[in-house]
Amino acid sequence: FWVPHLNPKPSSPHGLRLHPPPPLPSVTMNATQVRELVEGLRGKVDPERLDWIMARITKPTVPHDNRFPTQNQMNHCWAKYNEWVLCLKETEGDAEQCFDRRRAALAICPNHWTEKWDEGREEGFFPGVVYKAEE
Repeated sequence: FWVPHLNPKPSSPHGLRLHPPPPLPSVTMNATQVRELVEGLRGKVDPERLDWIMARITKPTVPHDNRFPTQNQMNHCWAKYNEWVLCLKETEGDAEQCFDRRRAALAICPNHWTEKWDEGREEGFFPGVVYKAEE
């Protein structure tokens, strides 16, 4: 990602030069620090949100899937989300048994997509695998 900046030079008053953006800060945490972070959030954050945080911290990417060899991972995301819903359907809503599939979907899909799909499933207009937990 390069940001163009106008950088006048004596020889070229309107010269265009490219400069790299400043580096982003890097945060590295060991397992103990992650545990402390999670324990500090327990009780303060909704359990679903805590699961989402743990999914992002502990498994930031999903394994390679030969069905989706290109850079655009939209179809991979869609498949992972539907695999999770299918797992819920097959296990009659056992979220614990399907947690790895949910984590994979959260890891590869943009948040606003999964939120929109969750809302669509609740309201009954989701175009993918149909499953709505009985309340």
